[in-house]
Amino acid sequence: MEDFIAYHGLQGRRPKDFSFGCRKSHPEGIHLGTLPQARMRAGSGTVLKVLVRASALSQHRPVPRVKDRDDSWRNVVKRRAALGQQLLTYLNRHEGIPGERVMAMTALSKYKILTMPDRQFRKVAPEAEDSWIVLDPDLVRIIGPERKRR
Repeated sequence: MEDFIAYHGLQGRRPKDFSFGCRKSHPEGIHLGTLPQARMRAGSGTVLKVLVRASALSQHRPVPRVKDRDDSWRNVVKRRAALGQQLLTYLNRHEGIPGERVMAMTALSKYKILTMPDRQFRKVAPEAEDSWIVLDPDLVRIIGPERKRR
C-alpha cells in the first residue's frame, strides 16, 4: 500500500509541542480522515495535515475494515492491536456529511444508521467517505496545520 495524506481535526488550538506520541497516549487510536471530515471535527479548531506511511505496514493487505461506532473505540483498538494490526478503515457515518443530508436522515433512528451495512448507508448518504484509525503512531508524521479556508 502506498503512503497517503490524511487529516486530523483538533478541537481548539494545537498545543505547541503536540505529537501523536505513543500508543498509550491514544487508547482509541489516531483517527484520520478527509479534509472535510477533519474540518467538521475541528470546528474552529486546528486541522493537521498528516502523512500516513502505509508502505511501512507489516500487516496483510487489504487494510481491515471495521464498523463506525458511536461510543468508545478503545476495545476495538485494543483487540485489533493485539492481533498485530496497525491501521484500520471504516465508513465514517458522522463527520464530512453535509448538514442537509444529516437533516434528511433524521427519519432514520441512530441505531439503524449505525447498524445498517456500509453498502446500504452509502445509498442513504452517498457523500460518506472512509476514515482511518492508526494503531501504530510510528506510521504517522504531522506535515503541518492545514491552511484555513478563505
